[in-house]
Amino acid sequence: MKMTNGIINLGNRLIDDNGNVVYFTDSLIEMLYNGEIPSEILYPQDDPDVVAFNKFSYENLDDIYYTLPTSIKTTQERKEDWFYPDRYDEINFYEYFEKLIDNNELQKNRIYQEINLYKEKGFEKFLRFCIFLSDKIKENNWVIGVGRGSSCASYLLFLLKIHLVDSLKYNLDIKEFLK
Repeated sequence: MKMTNGIINLGNRLIDDNGNVVYFTDSLIEMLYNGEIPSEILYPQDDPDVVAFNKFSYENLDDIYYTLPTSIKTTQERKEDWFYPDRYDEINFYEYFEKLIDNNELQKNRIYQEINLYKEKGFEKFLRFCIFLSDKIKENNWVIGVGRGSSCASYLLFLLKIHLVDSLKYNLDIKEFLK
């Protein structure tokens, strides 16, 4: 441990005059890659590039720091802003999902219930994106996880192979996902 001008050097980090632990950039990256997350707030060392960028930003880009950008979207605009090819807007959900089931009345009722809830909540674009994502998963032979959280309550996402939990089999309530 070295002390210079009130700064304590601990090898991979410093403690500055204000008591902040300041990590050297390389050490911080190494620790994060190794899964070592320190409990204190992380302050990366200001290397010359970071200092130059911050100086330029504060001097020339005040509006970024002190005003809200005009590009911030409303909740409704975000609901409509999904990336997928236009052809996915033409999909009739009822026909599409009926092709994925065994024509079982219980399955049919569940897909109709879920589609109606997605529509009621204004999540049609989300569902269209999930169909697009499902196609990409199949096309690229991507590996998916079993499932996580409330999304497992959606039978439609199960049919799309977004997750592997049959919410109908386990009687999971779709409302848990679409609260």
